[in-house]
Amino acid sequence: MDIEKKLHELRIFIRKYDLFSAEEKIFLAISGGVDSVVMGRLMVELGQPFGVVHCNFKLRGEASDGDEAFVKQLANEWEAQFFSTSFNTTAFGEENSLSIQMAARELRYGYFSTISQQYGNAKIATAHHVNDALETILLNLTHGTGFRGLSGITPARDHFVRPMLAFTGEEIREIAGTLALKWREDASNAKDDYERNKLRHHVVPVLEELNPSLGGTLKDTLARLWATDVAIKGSLEVWLANYVVEKGDYTEVTLKGAGEHSTFYVYEYLKAKTSLAYKSFKQLEASIEEGTSGKLFFTDTHQINLDRGRLIISRAGGDEGDEPILIEANDKVITFQLGKLSCERLAMPVAIDKSQNLALLDADCLQFPLELRRWREGDSFVPLGMSGQKKISDFMIDAKIPVNLKSRVYVLLSGGEVVWVVGKRIDDRCKITSSTSWVYKLSVC
Repeated sequence: MDIEKKLHELRIFIRKYDLFSAEEKIFLAISGGVDSVVMGRLMVELGQPFGVVHCNFKLRGEASDGDEAFVKQLANEWEAQFFSTSFNTTAFGEENSLSIQMAARELRYGYFSTISQQYGNAKIATAHHVNDALETILLNLTHGTGFRGLSGITPARDHFVRPMLAFTGEEIREIAGTLALKWREDASNAKDDYERNKLRHHVVPVLEELNPSLGGTLKDTLARLWATDVAIKGSLEVWLANYVVEKGDYTEVTLKGAGEHSTFYVYEYLKAKTSLAYKSFKQLEASIEEGTSGKLFFTDTHQINLDRGRLIISRAGGDEGDEPILIEANDKVITFQLGKLSCERLAMPVAIDKSQNLALLDADCLQFPLELRRWREGDSFVPLGMSGQKKISDFMIDAKIPVNLKSRVYVLLSGGEVVWVVGKRIDDRCKITSSTSWVYKLSVC
C-alpha cells in the first residue's frame, strides 16, 4: 500500500471538512485497537500536534489494564501527552439503568469532554471509519430514523472530529500491515452479544457480496449525505429565523404560513430543543392537521401547547413561585420567577404608560407589605374598565393565554386583594384618578 497516497487522502479529508488545523493541538482517543493505533501513527506522520486520552472500563480484567499500559507506551513512543482514567462501568450501568455499551459510551464521552474543556475546547479525534458509519446507518434504519440517522457518523460534531472516516476498515488494516504496527485485540468484538457485532459479522458480508466495491461506494454515498445534511441545516436555520421567537421563559413557533415543509422543520426543532420522541411528534402532527387547540404534549424537560396555529414551548412546570414574596414600602427591586420587579413611589402628575409590563397604582389604596405570588384557583379582581369581579381563570381564557403559560401568571395582592395581574391588567379599584396624590409604579424587566 502507498502510505504517502493515504496520507494525502487524509490531509484532503481533514481540510475538506475543516476538522483541525495543522498547528492545532488535538487529543486522540486511543483504545489500543487497530483503528485508533493507525490514527495515532498517521498523525505522527502528518506532524500533527496531539495528546492521547484513554479510558479503562475495567470490563475485561487484566486485559483492560494491559490495554491501558499498551496505550501509555504508544504515547511515550509518539512523544505525546498521556491522559487516562478508569471506570466501574458495570456499577455505573446498574445505577443508571443502562446497558454496558451505553454506560461505557456515556462515561467515555463525558471524560473526553472534560479533557476538551480543560484545554480550551480542544478537538477530540475518535477513530470511527466508513464501516462504523455503515453499521450506524443500518442500526438507525432498524430502530427508525430520519435524515440525520441516514448520515451515519459525521466528520465533526461539537468538539469531536473523526478523521478516519476517510478510510474503510479494510484500508486501515492494510495501513497497519504496511507500517508493521502492533495493536490490541478486544475478544468481545468476535462475539455476537451486541447488535453492532451482529451486523458486522452477518449483514455487512452479504452487502459486500452484492457489491464487492462497497467501501468505495460508501465513501461516495456518505459524502453526498453529509453535504445534504449541511444544506438542510442551512434551510432549517432560515426557517427558524422566520417562524421561531424566543420570548423570555418560553418559545413561540408560528405554524400558519410556515410553508409546505414546516412539519419537518418543526420536528427537527422540537427534537433538538425538547428531546421530543418521534412517536409523540406524530400525535402532535395529527392534532395540527385536525386544527386542535389547547392540547398539551410533554417531554422530560418541556411542555408543548398547540394553541391557535402556533406552538408554545415552555420548561416543565415546577413549584417555584408558589410561596408569596413580601414587598415592603421601601423595597426597590424584587427578583422572582419571571425576572425582576422594580418598585418606586412617585408624586403626581405622572405620565400615563399603557405598557402591560408596567402598573401605575394609587399608592393610598395599597396596604404593605404587598404579596407577589403565582395565581391560584379562586383568585379574582376587578379588571381595569369594569365594575364587577372576574375570576382570574376566566380572565386568562378571555385573554387567550395558552394552557402551559397559565402557571407563569403572577398576581400582586394588597390586603389579600388582587391589585395587578402582573403583565396583564391592574384592578380598577386602584387606578389613578384626579384625586390621586402619590403613585406606586411597578415594572417587570
